[in-house]
Amino acid sequence: MAYLEVIARAKVRPGQLEGFKAQAAAIVRVTREKDTHTLRCDWFINEDGTECEVHEAYLSGQGLIEHNTHVMDARAILFGKYAYGHRMTVFGEVSQELRELSDKHAGGSRCVLVPPGPANRGGCLGDKETGVTSWAAPACWNG
Repeated sequence: MAYLEVIARAKVRPGQLEGFKAQAAAIVRVTREKDTHTLRCDWFINEDGTECEVHEAYLSGQGLIEHNTHVMDARAILFGKYAYGHRMTVFGEVSQELRELSDKHAGGSRCVLVPPGPANRGGCLGDKETGVTSWAAPACWNG
């Protein structure tokens, strides 16, 4: 596997911004302490505190799998109490194991995975609800 980038998005539950920030900090702390293949894990919250975007980069798909294992419990608390509407876009080589992981943790309905191709021009898995498949370069957006 090769370098992998992820953009994850979520919405903050009304009235839960401070809890969201604290739980996000816990996830970042676990990432720094335990991950060995994570190159980037940056969290951004919009000005009104209602939405979050996370930019992650890994040495390989195995790095994302490792990261998932480390943050699983903290992420469950985040989405159980403070956030909803998790969506992920994954850029890079996508194994079947990564597809299954995104189905499980990003709801499977809006996760867009881009397999490798010449100059990063690859195909895109379609939206499971609509069956729509899109093609774009270098990234594929479905939504």
